[in-house]
Amino acid sequence: MKSVSRICALAACIAVSGSRAFAADLNGAQVFIEKLYSHYPRGMRTFDPLGPAAASIFDESFVSLLRENVRRTPKGYEGAIDWDPFCSCQDDDGMAVKIEPVRWFGPLAAKAFVQIQFAPTQPATERIELDLIAMHGQWRVHDVRTKAVPSLRAVLIKANAG
Repeated sequence: MKSVSRICALAACIAVSGSRAFAADLNGAQVFIEKLYSHYPRGMRTFDPLGPAAASIFDESFVSLLRENVRRTPKGYEGAIDWDPFCSCQDDDGMAVKIEPVRWFGPLAAKAFVQIQFAPTQPATERIELDLIAMHGQWRVHDVRTKAVPSLRAVLIKANAG
């Protein structure tokens, strides 16, 4: 009977330590999203998530899609993404951000939901969904989804195929 109790106690310890690691992972994802959105509204600061900062924001496959799109886009023209996907806007003046708690989505994957409000000029709220993956011990954005653009990744794949 003592061995059964020890096994149960060991299983409980493993479950608790596993949930702590899980919480730490989600905490890291939450911190990543909060840091990403700390750039908004930009005002006089420059933040280009699709430019030089892309490798610190998106996963490697998404960055490859971005680079391929830049390569395929004729000089002087806009690429497939001519807006800021993290605010679903051209201009973030008056933008307010509400970040919901990050949710676990699978092994090494999470989802973040962000509410964007452009008040008082645009009372409607935009809900942005970010698919996150953990790679090389850091969180990165795998895809960005809005009501108007169900998959930013699919936009790039389609543009790069043409």
